[in-house]
Amino acid sequence: MRQSVYARAFSAMLRGALQQGPSGLQQDVALMVSPWGFVLAEVAAPTFFWQGDVDTDVTPEMARFLAGAIPGAQLRIFAGEGHLSLAVKHAPTALQALACEVSPRLQKDVHS
Repeated sequence: MRQSVYARAFSAMLRGALQQGPSGLQQDVALMVSPWGFVLAEVAAPTFFWQGDVDTDVTPEMARFLAGAIPGAQLRIFAGEGHLSLAVKHAPTALQALACEVSPRLQKDVHS
C-alpha cells in the first residue's frame, strides 16, 4: 500500500513535468552531468541537504560529497527514506526548519 502512494505521486509528478514535452527533463539531465559554473567551496549561502538513506536517484554519497564541499552546509540523513518518500513524509518539517533558519536573516535585512 505504501509503495503505491509513492508510485502514484511519482507518476503524477512525471506527467506534470512532461506535459509540455521532454525538453525540461532533458535540460535537468544535461545539468547533472555538466559543469555547474561555480565552485562549491565558494558557496556562501546557508545550505541544507535532507537525504534519504535508500535514495537511488540522488545517492547519500552524493549528498555527503556536496555537504562536505560547501562550507557550513548541513546534512540530515533519514533512515529508510527514498527520493520521493522523503519529500512526501518530511516536506512540512523541512520547510519549517528552513523558515526558522531564514526568518531571522530576513528580519535582520528588513530592519537594517
